[in-house]
Amino acid sequence: MNAYQSASTLSDAPPGQGQLQQLPGRPVIDLKKKLVVVGDGGCGKTCLLIVYSQNKFPEEYVPTVFENYVPIIQFEGKTIELALWDTAGQEEYDRLRPLSYPESDVILICFAVDFPTSLANVQDKWFPEINHFCEGVPILLVGTKTDLRKDKNSLAMLQAQGTKPVTAQQGQQVADEIGASRHHASIDGIGARSGGKDRIRHREGSPGHNSAAPCRISFPPVRCSLRTHR
Repeated sequence: MNAYQSASTLSDAPPGQGQLQQLPGRPVIDLKKKLVVVGDGGCGKTCLLIVYSQNKFPEEYVPTVFENYVPIIQFEGKTIELALWDTAGQEEYDRLRPLSYPESDVILICFAVDFPTSLANVQDKWFPEINHFCEGVPILLVGTKTDLRKDKNSLAMLQAQGTKPVTAQQGQQVADEIGASRHHASIDGIGARSGGKDRIRHREGSPGHNSAAPCRISFPPVRCSLRTHR
């Protein structure tokens, strides 16, 4: 598996051969999967999920407490209920956030390329927290707002602070160190065109958490470069 892939890339496979398709209505569910998104406040977590699940872009920033989105998707001939759990990254929610973690199938840890501290916090805060509450659950590291690497206003602001945008190499290094696959997303949905597929393991035991066969997940193009005031 190529560790460097794009969160904004659709699979090139035909329908039913690895490409996610959202389905209308409430068809019979073959599998239930849970994906939880964590990361610093304001780094684009909610935007990422809203664009994917509701096909719309939030025009203003509203800090998240807890929000769930549950699209029904078609994947390799199976109908899957994909529960997407959004979480709040602010420190005041540190004691409540772990309530989101039980029965997770995959964790997305997000950071924003225009906020280098958010990448440092992946190792200092988010990975230790996930490793404690979700030991053994697959992790994807997602860099958001990659389009701001070339945004003049963002570059000027970072320069005034004596820093620069997070590079792809820096993101990859952290992904390697925590054992995660790395992805990125931008306002235009532009990313590395390498298939957009990741392998995660189905869990056994509870309904919808099936065998240990590998499952590939692809994300559609997203616009998640929501600028915020910190």
